[in-house]
Amino acid sequence: MINGFSTTLTPTVGTAAYIAGDGIGGILDFGAINGLVGDSFAVDSIYISDKSKTKPAIFIEFFKATPVSGTYTDSSPLVYGSTDHANSVGLVSILSADWLDLPRVSATASRVNVNDLNLVFAETGAKLYALIHSDSGFSLTAGDWTVTVAGRQL
Repeated sequence: MINGFSTTLTPTVGTAAYIAGDGIGGILDFGAINGLVGDSFAVDSIYISDKSKTKPAIFIEFFKATPVSGTYTDSSPLVYGSTDHANSVGLVSILSADWLDLPRVSATASRVNVNDLNLVFAETGAKLYALIHSDSGFSLTAGDWTVTVAGRQL
């Protein structure tokens, strides 16, 4: 039997403008994946809702352990620590053109969905972490984004 999961969080963001290379929301800790403690799992999709409709180009990097040896502060350049690369599981690129406004008329938010990721996490206590990197300039306010990841137990 395959057990699926979906978990959502709202990154904590400031009001400063982002530039290419900045982190968005610091370290995203999705916490324990319900029911999967001790099991391998895969992240299959990521969905972001953006109330500010900025549609930025971003990268999302997933980790099997908390990235702690670098500097990962919201709205500041990401500076990787030497040990964090070993815990990286995958990187997802989202371009400005990937975002959609739905409904097309009078949309209240932009949305992006990336499927078929199959980012595999070996048995690690079923915790999930991510960093979002800005690849363009834009601004956000608190509560503008929600990030949902979904996947399955292996």
